[in-house]
Amino acid sequence: MPRKDEATGDEHASRLGERLREARNHAGLSVRELAAELSVSPATVSAAERGSDPRHSTLVRYAEVLNELTPDRLLHVGAPLRPRASDAVWQHLRDVFGFTIATFRYELTLEPSGRRMARFEASGVSATGGLDTAPCRQRVMQLLFRGSQEARLDLAAEELPDDGFELVLPDAAFRHRFRFDGRHLSYARWQVPDEDPPAYLPEPGRLALSAPFGEGVSFPVEHPVERLELLLRLPEGDGEPEARPGCWTDLQAGLSEERDFTPSLHPAGLPVTWNAETSSLEMVVDRPVFGLYYGLGWDEEEDDDAEPLEATPCAAAEGETLAQVLRAARDACQLSQRQLAGRLNLSHVTVARAEEGHDVRRSTLQRYLTLPGLTPSQLVSNSRTRPLTRAEIWEHHRALLGVQSDLERKSLFVEPSGDAHALYETVGLRRARPSQTDLRIRYGSAQSPSQDVPTELEKVEEAAARQAELAGLRTRVVKRHQGRLIHEIIVPRELAGEGATFARTIFTPEVFDPQVKLDDGVAPSPDGMLDGAAIMVFHAVRALELKIQFPKGYWPSQFWFGVHPRMMLAGPTRCADLAEQLHPEGLGHEVDAKKGSVVLRADHPLIGFMYDVFWAPPRAE
Repeated sequence: MPRKDEATGDEHASRLGERLREARNHAGLSVRELAAELSVSPATVSAAERGSDPRHSTLVRYAEVLNELTPDRLLHVGAPLRPRASDAVWQHLRDVFGFTIATFRYELTLEPSGRRMARFEASGVSATGGLDTAPCRQRVMQLLFRGSQEARLDLAAEELPDDGFELVLPDAAFRHRFRFDGRHLSYARWQVPDEDPPAYLPEPGRLALSAPFGEGVSFPVEHPVERLELLLRLPEGDGEPEARPGCWTDLQAGLSEERDFTPSLHPAGLPVTWNAETSSLEMVVDRPVFGLYYGLGWDEEEDDDAEPLEATPCAAAEGETLAQVLRAARDACQLSQRQLAGRLNLSHVTVARAEEGHDVRRSTLQRYLTLPGLTPSQLVSNSRTRPLTRAEIWEHHRALLGVQSDLERKSLFVEPSGDAHALYETVGLRRARPSQTDLRIRYGSAQSPSQDVPTELEKVEEAAARQAELAGLRTRVVKRHQGRLIHEIIVPRELAGEGATFARTIFTPEVFDPQVKLDDGVAPSPDGMLDGAAIMVFHAVRALELKIQFPKGYWPSQFWFGVHPRMMLAGPTRCADLAEQLHPEGLGHEVDAKKGSVVLRADHPLIGFMYDVFWAPPRAE
């Protein structure tokens, strides 16, 4: 049994001392060397390793100097709650979007006929700069919106009052509802019971391609969400399924041997509860990771090459001072300082001094952790830290997904008939860490919810096979229980360490209309844009390139370049464009009328975002 610290009464104090000593030894530092790095005395380091009660400032310095000492390991007495990198990335994306969602609830009902009915609601939406102005509210609403282009334009045309409103928009088989109470916003979308959605829309809750299950449900995280609730209602009498939760890579591509990132991102597990009365399963996730799918699955697929995934910690993002965090936590509980002191078994003076900014001890912080909503990262990672850069988040994704490439290029060739041939090139695909197994990458075809033109998957398979024969790669088609075909490219382990290059082609018939002129009055967006193309990354890519080659004699009158979350927009939405926030250095682009081509380029793009080029048709002569 660990000894009980005499000064603090914390029986886990010696465990912290052991963690500090192990971290110092792993770093190859002596007590004096570490003390110099921490800017403290050697006596402070020695006392901490013997199980003393270190102050907040000392814990912060430890977290900055020794990467393995995450806030969870410094404050939490049990298993780590989550790696520090998760909160750091989450906070960066919160700043990019400019708002957070307190709770996102996704409800999926499986009817006895096999039909799926879905409903979701984003509640407690608050902007970092407030929702006081109409442009700010419209921007957040457009970023939240998941519907057709027609309904999106109807939303943009609405003039909404400043003091609160409720707006319901019909959208074919769906209904959208926005509510604003003067401070917070909510958004809900549900399916009309007696109407079927368009056949080209994906099945609600469809599994991500890289999910390690043949059947199940999943949902993509597309915004900064504090709490995700996934509710699955089964037909009455089915009984509790043998389902397990997980989080997986994106819809189109995933590293098939490392598909469940739960152990890395959520070491304490993802809680799932079964309600026999309602025949429902519910999973709850705190701060789910943007760009990943979360879900429940069963009928596990065989995977002999599965490898464990280790978390890679990185610095947390800048936030409020510790005093502000502690004061806000007390206010949320609606307690006075004396009431809180009694609840935490602390003196009133200790609580008052903590909220004044005094350097409190670890034992005090641990008692604050019993308050709802507080995490170790909030208490340790808010001092002397800086926000992450996009390149640092890219490094985190590279370590998490275990795969990277030098370049992802999409070249779209538009034919005079309107047919489109897309050539996808992956350059220098390789592992991010050593492995003795083959590298497997799974691909599908993304289809815009605004278009009902199917993509011919057979073309993907044939093209991949031809390229594979030249590069030493192998391909296969995996059929999901849900009826989808997954095209998997297998890179031999020898090539996976050095880097493999291959290409795929996708054919979409009659998706464009090169005969339309600007004055024909058919442009679907207020900006006059008619068509567009997008590219999205699914693993760590150093450079991204989207090229559109137009048919001879056709040259658009205007172009627009932007970045959106995974929204599959049919037209540009300027107020929801995140290019400036994600790439303050600017996106690279090249417009060449002589060659009839336009190119969009981006360095270190992040997973979960669409990089778009839209264009307006030529003017009538």
